[in-house]
Amino acid sequence: TIVSGSLRGLVVLPTITTNTASLDFTAANFFTCSLANGVTTHVSASNYLPGQTINMLIVQGSAGTGKVSFPAAFKSGSLYTGSAVANAVDIVTFITFDTTNIYLSAIRNLK
Repeated sequence: TIVSGSLRGLVVLPTITTNTASLDFTAANFFTCSLANGVTTHVSASNYLPGQTINMLIVQGSAGTGKVSFPAAFKSGSLYTGSAVANAVDIVTFITFDTTNIYLSAIRNLK
């Protein structure tokens, strides 16, 4: 397939239930998540296949005290912790090469 010009995808808010943000990798390639102050938001993923790249914009709350956790399927060279600054913006990228692991990289504090 040859794509000429710009290509863009939907930006989706994940479903958050009992402090878990559920990312369905078939729904979109871009997600946004706002952290609640003083709450740890657990991120889970479903329907991921080899060769996917997913980006998630994480926005810290006004007090900068929200946290994020990931299950063991998410692998990272250095453990990601959200920027502990009021209204900070981080971008977390998830990359899959198989159906077992999700590799994570992050750019922090893009205020």
